[in-house]
Amino acid sequence: MYYVRKLSKTSNLQKIQNNPSPSIVPADFIGQELRTKENTLSVWRCESPDEEGRKDAIKAALFASSELSATQFIIFDSDMLEAAGIKTCDTVGKTGYKNLEHLHTDLCELTYEKLGRLLDLYYKTSHLKDRIPKIEKEEFKKIALEAYNSNCLDESEMDDHLRNEINKLVKKSIV
Repeated sequence: MYYVRKLSKTSNLQKIQNNPSPSIVPADFIGQELRTKENTLSVWRCESPDEEGRKDAIKAALFASSELSATQFIIFDSDMLEAAGIKTCDTVGKTGYKNLEHLHTDLCELTYEKLGRLLDLYYKTSHLKDRIPKIEKEEFKKIALEAYNSNCLDESEMDDHLRNEINKLVKKSIV
């Protein structure tokens, strides 16, 4: 099993990649990417890290976001998480893409020590090209239009700002 996590900023990948060690990663990275809620971090499950295997998890994460923008992801595998002592807890996710909420899970029971291990996993994984896919803004727009035209969007589960951006995009595409 693999787990897709959306980075809060695309530039954060370089913050971790450009350091010789995870121990000197800037604090901003930690505050932005490892900010927990109830000692959990949200991820989306997929069967494989290749483009086909991760596409639904990527869609779920994209439509759980707040804007149509370039988006960077990082993909962990269950063996890495297990070796780091990081558990997963299945939870229903909130996403504007219909029928993908079941792919959601949380990295749970996180502690200061486990966040340190997770930071190590971010560092190691950030250097694996197939584990750090990026969706450019234009590609996200294309995915959004395809989802809209296929009646795959659940606007009630979407962030207001994202919903407004998609509605504007749809109106532009009709003209």
